[in-house]
Parts: sequence; C-alpha cells; structure tokens
Amino acid sequence: MYVALLPDCFRSPAAIVQALTALLPQSSPLIPANPHYGTEPMFHIVEPEKLPGLLTERINQLCQQGISPKDIALISLHGLQKFALNGIETLGDYRLGHGTPPANHSGGHKPSSHQF
Repeated sequence: MYVALLPDCFRSPAAIVQALTALLPQSSPLIPANPHYGTEPMFHIVEPEKLPGLLTERINQLCQQGISPKDIALISLHGLQKFALNGIETLGDYRLGHGTPPANHSGGHKPSSHQF
C-alpha cells in the first residue's frame, strides 16, 4: 500500500492525525495544522455487501453535523484492487470521486481512497 504522510497535516484534523500515527508509526511526529479537532475515526469490519449502507448512514450523520462531503475521505487498507467500493459510483445522494497518487509517486501500490 502507498501512503504519503506529510509532517504538517494541513487538512487533517487532530483526531485523524492521531489515528494515523497509531496505525502507521512515523520516525518524526505528524503535526495537525487544522484548527478543528474533528471526530474520532470509526473502524468497521463488515461484509462487503453491507458496507455501502453503513457508509451512507455515517456520511449522512457527518453532513448533519455540518461536515462537508468534500472533507470526507474513505480509506481502505486492502489496496485499490481489493477496495470494497470499486465499481460503486454513489453512496446515497453522494457521488464518489477517486483519490490519486501525488505527482512524485514512483510505483508500488496506489492509494486506496475515495473522496466526494
């Protein structure tokens, strides 16, 4: 899996940066520069066919709390080829976009993320 973590995380709230640091320890600390603490990330293990419904429900909850869909990212640790949302264009009323690697990405697995 390809993961790019910048020392200064300008977009990511502190709660997300803390979770990333716990999952993917770094040699230098990650610093959240977003003033919004954010909500604690949720981790789910579900059957693939139940995932779209679960995610739609969670996205609706976040939007009701004032979070913009463009600030929501769905990340899989299984790699892009095994991402459970491959082939799915929408979740509820929300159209999925696809994450892309940075221009300096030099091979390996591409990021497994979807954004709205």
